[in-house]
Amino acid sequence: MKRTIAIASGIILISIISIIGFYSFSNITGQTTFATIARVIDGDTVSLANGKQVRLIGIDAPERGVQYYEQSKSKLEQLVEGKNVILEEDVEKKDRYDRLLRYLYVDDVFVNLEMVRSGYANVYIVLPNEKYAEELTQAENEAIANKVGLWQFSDYE
Repeated sequence: MKRTIAIASGIILISIISIIGFYSFSNITGQTTFATIARVIDGDTVSLANGKQVRLIGIDAPERGVQYYEQSKSKLEQLVEGKNVILEEDVEKKDRYDRLLRYLYVDDVFVNLEMVRSGYANVYIVLPNEKYAEELTQAENEAIANKVGLWQFSDYE
């Protein structure tokens, strides 16, 4: 009897986790993989535990030596460093530097979108990778209007 209850409880728990996982990431439509982030290189590039580098699609963060670089890198570290993530592909799989091109998700956060929404990166759409162009652009417009992050230094309206 105890064993039957334990097995049933385990099945229910797995079902709940599956439903929550599906609900949280139901907007993901491309090919996905799971990975662990070893380190953050800058505000739009990470290194995986397997040594491969990933360039976040649809965003561009300040480069080293440019205003707001450190804040952008720190924000991405806070979001993903040492964490397990879901990587979603778009049309192109790699860039000219042989980095993987991906959208990142951790817990229930769409990382690429969060970096733009909070003003730590701006939108940078390179065709044909445009799956979330509308969402990213809307988030950037909100960041500009609210003068958050890197937009606090700009008179851009």
